[in-house]
Amino acid sequence: HNIPEGVAVALPIYFATKSRWEALKITTLSGLAEPVAVIFAAVFFPSSISQNLVDEMLAGVAGIMAFLVFCELLPLAVKHAGWDQ
Repeated sequence: HNIPEGVAVALPIYFATKSRWEALKITTLSGLAEPVAVIFAAVFFPSSISQNLVDEMLAGVAGIMAFLVFCELLPLAVKHAGWDQ
């Protein structure tokens, strides 16, 4: 999922600024958010992160991603392809 996420961040910035460097900087900064959050959580909450909590968070994120695919992306793709007639 990291490649589509990077493209989704970089392309609008590139087209808005016409600067590859600016797109690269912001995309890199965006990509660093996840590792920095993991380090922050590991340092400040080392004993409160259980396997059950990780499982619940992953299940929640999976549900959000499934919702976005089926309720946002798929209908938009069908409309864009012209199959909605």
